[in-house]
Amino acid sequence: MGASIGGLDSTYDLVFRLLSQSSLKQVAREIHPPIALSSSSTVLRNEIIRFVSRNYGEKATIFYPALTKLILDNVGTRHLSSDLEEPSGEEDLKPLMRRAIRGLEFEVYDREVRIPPATRADMVGYRRRGTRHITKKWLGLRSETETEWWYEFLGVELKTAKRGKDPMYRQASVYAQYFDNAFTAVTPLTLLEQGYDFFRSFYKEMKDKGIGIVLTTENRVLGTILASKENPPSVSKRRYLYREMNL
Repeated sequence: MGASIGGLDSTYDLVFRLLSQSSLKQVAREIHPPIALSSSSTVLRNEIIRFVSRNYGEKATIFYPALTKLILDNVGTRHLSSDLEEPSGEEDLKPLMRRAIRGLEFEVYDREVRIPPATRADMVGYRRRGTRHITKKWLGLRSETETEWWYEFLGVELKTAKRGKDPMYRQASVYAQYFDNAFTAVTPLTLLEQGYDFFRSFYKEMKDKGIGIVLTTENRVLGTILASKENPPSVSKRRYLYREMNL
């Protein structure tokens, strides 16, 4: 089994639910809905969502090419950054993600963790696990219970809109090798700016390697786009993490 960090309503209107009235007006000026631009944000949002449904179909996603372009072309970067709660840097995501990782019953290591050959894991969660063994004595008169303890690891790479396309999965192979479960946490603005074609490639790359994708803003974890796939590391890599984290 893999892991998920929070639930996610995966419908295509997610971004529109995050946009302010001012930004919704800018989109509405382009699509000309049959309502006044002075309408409330709820009315504007519902009409835009109906427009999207009619023109892009029920299966359209927030990363659909034409829909992405519609938002980027009609809402200024400053408004998008504010509405989508884009952090100023990766450090701003750490307090939120620490709480999310602890919600999965992991302890969170207090520093970034070096992983060979030249990568640092932004966040690592760990928890102690045990396998119980029963050793029976002669003639069945006694039995002793022994427990073999080991640690399970969860790694999280943080990505914001400031990052380029290549680094977003340059480190994927390393994460897949060193952690039982691994995630890339990205922001809505990151995916919008990278574009639909990139997102398709990114999603496939993460899925092929068993790495989950979490969508998060600076202030809230929206949920898991792609669940991780549990992939226990080799004994040598697990031992390396033990030493590196002083466990």
